[in-house]
Amino acid sequence: PPVDWPCCLLSIDYTNCRDLAVEVNTQLVMADITLRVAFSPAGETHNHAPAGVRNTALQMLDTVEKLHDALQGETLGDTVSALSRSRATMQTRSNRIIVFNLTYSTTFQEVK
Repeated sequence: PPVDWPCCLLSIDYTNCRDLAVEVNTQLVMADITLRVAFSPAGETHNHAPAGVRNTALQMLDTVEKLHDALQGETLGDTVSALSRSRATMQTRSNRIIVFNLTYSTTFQEVK
């Protein structure tokens, strides 16, 4: 379906799970939370681009920085260990959409 720009898609991967107490069925879960933050083409960012075009295009970096500032160290109400950025990559797709992949690692206990 169509999205509004910028958009953010979220995925959570359990990278490792181990039993802590068999009698109460508790596991320690190590997880990666990945945000895929996408921006529609906004212009050029090189030093020869007009300043207004460049500044508009660079605003996406401000958005990514705000996301990082909000997430780094966050414990989600003490339900998980502090989120820690483990990866950050950027890609420009063939349709010129720019996608930042931000991955934060955490651990938590899951009781079933």
